[in-house]
Amino acid sequence: MKAQAILSEGGYCTPQTTLAEASRIMRDRNRQWLPLIGQEGKAVDVITDRDICMAVANRCLPDMTIADAMAPVIAVVRGNPTLRTELIYKWTEP
Repeated sequence: MKAQAILSEGGYCTPQTTLAEASRIMRDRNRQWLPLIGQEGKAVDVITDRDICMAVANRCLPDMTIADAMAPVIAVVRGNPTLRTELIYKWTEP
């Protein structure tokens, strides 16, 4: 997709955009990054979904453990399934 198309559809952020809003825009537009528009209306940088994850993890949840974030369902799959099969099974199990 060309830069002008991204900007014209509102798929960008500014330095004042909240992380939550940038994350919502990425989710709604199925994007992993957004251009950062400066004061002159030109792209000056980008923010990625990883940038947001790292900011949240390092600043907002410094004491949260992996156990706190894990899904409560644990599934056991017998045999030699593919990783994809295991993940599908885990997320569809009640």
